[in-house]
This record gives sequence, structure tokens and C-alpha cells, in this order.
Amino acid sequence: MGDFGTATASENDVAAAVRAREPELDALVTTGDNIYPGGEPARFEAAWHRPYGWVAQSRLPVVASIGNHDVRTSGGAPVMRLLGMPGPFYERTIDPVRFIVLDSNRPSDPEQDRFLTTTLARPDPGWTVVVFHRPAFTCGIYGEGAESVRRWHPALVAAGVDLVLSGHDHNYQRFHEVDGVTYVVTGGGGAKPYPMRRCLAGNPPPAASAVVHHFTEVTATRQELSIRAVDVRGAHLDEVVLQ
Repeated sequence: MGDFGTATASENDVAAAVRAREPELDALVTTGDNIYPGGEPARFEAAWHRPYGWVAQSRLPVVASIGNHDVRTSGGAPVMRLLGMPGPFYERTIDPVRFIVLDSNRPSDPEQDRFLTTTLARPDPGWTVVVFHRPAFTCGIYGEGAESVRRWHPALVAAGVDLVLSGHDHNYQRFHEVDGVTYVVTGGGGAKPYPMRRCLAGNPPPAASAVVHHFTEVTATRQELSIRAVDVRGAHLDEVVLQ
């Protein structure tokens, strides 16, 4: 889930819907903006421990990415410590999925580019999922800023990345494969939903979209990767299966 750490009833509703899946979960993945409004430790109790304290109790791994709100306090260091992030960009494997987490606040960082190149060059265990906050493709209100992270797209295509998860736009969007890569925006974790807008040049229209609070469930076997958007009532908003 993404854009969730608001300490509001909406966040609590999404957290409850996620917790209903707890027996089936192997990890919790965040697409950033984990603590609003600015990643302040004073907000950790209300925005994380209360709605998601059960995650630590269940010993679920957390694969978190950093958002633009998170870095407003000490460059995001408190949020990274809270969620057990080894840094703003890192790799984590939960078999059979390799997660590559990037920091979209610094898309031109040479060190991050070297990390991405080196990591993509290594064999993956089955599926590769890349996670970063600002979406490379979106027909929401942040379409004009997508080019900054779209620079990663050629490398992801060349390495055969299967799925990219982002947030930032507070809605759900799934795009048909772009050069073989499936892009999903999942930013409906608690913050006020954002409307859809006209797709800008160079951005394909989404195959599915929803302006509603939600989370996205990803299920992996050796043969299939299933992507399902779920609202707070448990209703399925969208589903696709990658072979």
C-alpha cells in the first residue's frame, strides 16, 4: 500500500482490510509516504504503530520505499529506521520474488544508478518487482513529473523486470505492459484520493483505474504473478495474472 500514514479513519480502514489477509501474507510492501505530513517521529504511534502494530507482532517482513513526505524530517532517516530499511535503495528477496527498492526523490543519484545496474545484472529467483514512490507512468495529477523516474525504464526493460509498484498519486492505476513491464500505481492507503486526469503525451491510458482507498495484493508462484486491487470492503477492483 502507499500514501497511507495519515493516522485517519481511512488509514485504519485500509489497515483492517490488509489485516484480514494476515494468514496469507508473506510481507508488507509500501510505495512510500509512510508517515504524514513530514516523516516526524511524533507521528509514528498514530500513523504506524496503532494501525499496523500487528505487522511486528506477526513478524511480517516490511519492504518499504521512501516518499517525498517521509524525507521532510532528517532526509527520511527516522522513517527508514522505523520500517527497517537498510537505506533509501536496497534489494530484498522473498522467494520467489526479488524486490528492488529505489528512492524516487533522487532519480539522478549516481550511486543509486550504480546499485540499480549491478543489481539488475544478477540473476533473479523468478520474478523481479521494482518499488519506488513517484510513478513513471500516471494519468493522475502528477503526470508532468513522471519523466524524472521514467529514465529508469530502459534499464528495467533490458533486465526483464516484471512489475513496478509506485504510489504518489492517491488512486489505483494499472497499465498494459510497457515494453514488457507492467506498471501499477497503488497510492490509496489512507490519504485523500486524487482524481484521474488526461493522459499526457508519452503516457498510455491505464488498462484499469479506481479513485478509492485500497491496497494491492500480489501473489507469486513459480509460474504466475497475480496482481489484485482490493478496496476496504474486500471487493476486487482489478485483477491481472502475469505468466
